[in-house]
Amino acid sequence: MLACATIASSLLLPLVIPVRFALLFQAGALAAGVILLVIPGIRWLRDQQTKSAMLFFNRACFYPLAVFVVAGILVIL
Repeated sequence: MLACATIASSLLLPLVIPVRFALLFQAGALAAGVILLVIPGIRWLRDQQTKSAMLFFNRACFYPLAVFVVAGILVIL
């Protein structure tokens, strides 16, 4: 599933860019990925309805913002 690949790539970000709180970043990115990508994706796969697809797309659009917010908060700390 592409959502899992997206989450995995964001978890590898601290290896490329040094982050002071890498473990907290990975936990926040993982939580955002599960909430915004995996759970709506599973719901859509189960019922295959347009409403679920729109919910999946709408939540997936917020995933990059959520990861950016997590990184921003950790930069401020």
